[in-house]
Amino acid sequence: MLLLFLLCTSFPLLFFSELLLFKLV
Repeated sequence: MLLLFLLCTSFPLLFFSELLLFKLV
């Protein structure tokens, strides 16, 4: 259950950071 929670929280964060990187470049 904790693993699922971590996955759900880290995935959007990763996606968001990728978006930010794309905006910067």
